[in-house]
Formats: sequence, structure tokens, C-alpha cells
Amino acid sequence: MDPQLNIHDSKLWAFLVEIARAGRILGFLQGPPCETWTSARHSEQRDEEGNLIRGPRPLRSASELWGLPLLSGRELAQVFTGNCLLLKGLLLAVIIAMHGGVTILEHPAVPFDETYASIWRLGVIKLLLRQPLALFRKVTVEQWRFGSGGIKPTTLMYSNTDLPRALRACELPDVPKPKQYLIGKNLDGSYKTAVAKEYPAALNQGFALALQRILDVKLPYSTDAASIEPFGYQLAMIASSTECGEIKPDYQPNAGR
Repeated sequence: MDPQLNIHDSKLWAFLVEIARAGRILGFLQGPPCETWTSARHSEQRDEEGNLIRGPRPLRSASELWGLPLLSGRELAQVFTGNCLLLKGLLLAVIIAMHGGVTILEHPAVPFDETYASIWRLGVIKLLLRQPLALFRKVTVEQWRFGSGGIKPTTLMYSNTDLPRALRACELPDVPKPKQYLIGKNLDGSYKTAVAKEYPAALNQGFALALQRILDVKLPYSTDAASIEPFGYQLAMIASSTECGEIKPDYQPNAGR
């Protein structure tokens, strides 16, 4: 949307860490890019004539979660970016949760095949979820129950809120279960996974409901944001601008992949 909203920008990152440590981030929702983690990379794809189509190959495995050896330069860049975004998001989530903030992290559920990669198989994630004194908890939902166009089991790691209750309240009644799995390409060449990169409205409503209580309790009723926090106010104006162009549904460092 704008260079100043790039999480790799040193000024933005320092600002986020600073306000997180000050306990000023009340709610934090993140969905680290799953393009290098997705199980769809393992699926065989064929065209209408049955010919094998070469799709993006796996970049990780359950035994090499941070990246397979002998990747190309382009693939290494994708893995590096994915790792960096995930770790930065986890760091912010820990800081915010320790200050009582609500955090939610969304990512595809653990695949059935035990050889496939998943962030939920990472040691650092398991550590953050280790009971009985875990900082976070997790719940798995099916996005089609909220109106998603595909079957997409999703796991959510959360803190300081009753997320399962909020999500149950926002499930759509009598919604039909889709029959398609989001694997491969459409006839126009686009990836079928694209329809699942944006959260359905009912799921967003569940996230908002999970955040509502802390906002009602802690959100200041009146602040002069422009004078108290000039850089934060500037970022907010950029994010709310209608002149930023199209918002991409997922991080794509190599647009033509």
C-alpha cells in the first residue's frame, strides 16, 4: 500500500516494538503468509487434457521447517521473507500478550501428512502453547462455516480473550459446505487458493467480537492522536487512504510465480 507500511522498514518496526512494550497495542491480528508453507505445493496438478503441470514445488518439510536445502535464489528469498514475517509477528504477539493485549494469529491447520511442513510443528510455537502456564491458547475452525469459498481448516493462536466463544457466535447457520479443495489453478491461470486469502466477513466479525471487550475497557475516549503520536497518526492516515491502490490478498515477493 505504501513503503512506510512495510514491516521491514526500520522506523516502522522500531515504532511498533516501542508502543507494544509500552502496552499501547490493545489488539493484534496477524496472518503470516502461508505461500511457502501450504500443503498445496505437494499436490499434483494437471490441465484439462490430463497433462502434468509444473506448479510451485515444496520449500519446507516437517524435518526442515525453516527451509529445504538446495533451494534456488528466488525460493530462498521467499522462505527468508516468510520466516522473517512469522518471527516478527511472534515477537510482537509475545510483547503485546504480556501487557494484557488481545492477540490472534491465523494459519492453516496442521496437515494430515506428517511429512508436510506447518508452523504448528515449529518448536517455538509449541513452546508458546505449552501448558499449564502458556501465554497463548489455540483453536481450530473450518472457514467454510463462516462463508469461505473453499474447505480450509484454520488454526488460531490467541491470548487474553475467549476467541472460541466469539467465533461460535458468528458462525453462519445452514451454510452449505463447499465441495472444492483449493488446489491447483483455475482455467484463467489464477491459483484456486486466492479465494481463501481474504477472511470471510463472518470470520472478521468473530475477530472483532473477540477484541471488543478490551477496547471497551481500555480504549481512551478522547486523545489528540496527531500531537501525541505523529508517526502513528501518519501511518493511520496512509492505511485509511483510498489512494493507496489495490490491497493484495497475500504477500507476493515474486508476482509471476
